[in-house]
Amino acid sequence: MIDNGINTMVFNAFNDLAPVYLSDLFTIDSDSHLRPLRNTSTDLQIPNQTSNNGQRCFLCRGAKSWNGLPREI
Repeated sequence: MIDNGINTMVFNAFNDLAPVYLSDLFTIDSDSHLRPLRNTSTDLQIPNQTSNNGQRCFLCRGAKSWNGLPREI
């Protein structure tokens, strides 16, 4: 149930329905690579967080949850 709320907030951030500070958090993976890679147009870049608290932050959980959605959605 929590993942649905996180995915909704990520969707709102992409479509400029969320505040600017949330929209600026996420980076699309294709923006960080020089060559086009598979699924980079829809995948988000996951930040490198080593601590448990860092892995539970909204940015990490949002990116992992969004990237885990099926492509058909």
